Amino acid sequence: ARRDAAARGYDPEVRVSREALGAYGNPSGYVGTLLSQGRLARADVWLRYLRDLHPRFEGGDALYARYASLLEAQGRGGEAEEWRQFGRELRAGTLYNLGPQAPDLVRAATRTLTLALLIALAAALLTLTARAWRVQGEDLRPLGGRWRGWRRPLLRLRHVAVLYATWTERLGLT
Repeated sequence: ARRDAAARGYDPEVRVSREALGAYGNPSGYVGTLLSQGRLARADVWLRYLRDLHPRFEGGDALYARYASLLEAQGRGGEAEEWRQFGRELRAGTLYNLGPQAPDLVRAATRTLTLALLIALAAALLTLTARAWRVQGEDLRPLGGRWRGWRRPLLRLRHVAVLYATWTERLGLT
């Protein structure tokens, strides 16, 4: 089976969905059925198959933990700990050792960081605008005022609030 998988180009490190395992007769579903029936010897064969070829399949952590708890109930604590350790090793290879949900956690942290940066940028722009408000209004009076000055956009762009800031403030904003 290993030679066949290698010939087909499958990598055991790649996470496999349940739908993809369906192409192989849904071994994870079959193992779940065997565990429900209490047929641990037969389930052991299929779990070792999955462990060798597709260890990172969808729902694998729960299936490995379920098998380990059934082994523990039969007094086979050594084997149960071996399967628990195997599950921990699979999680150790994921992003920041957070387990299979790691991309979701990183995505949520990235969204929070992006929101914080946008709020900081908006606050900085508002601060620069408030500081330049009076001087900008005086400079825009010949163009028709703050709002009518946009009728001549190229001349108006010379008086954007950011341009009234010092170069260090602009650098900080950038």
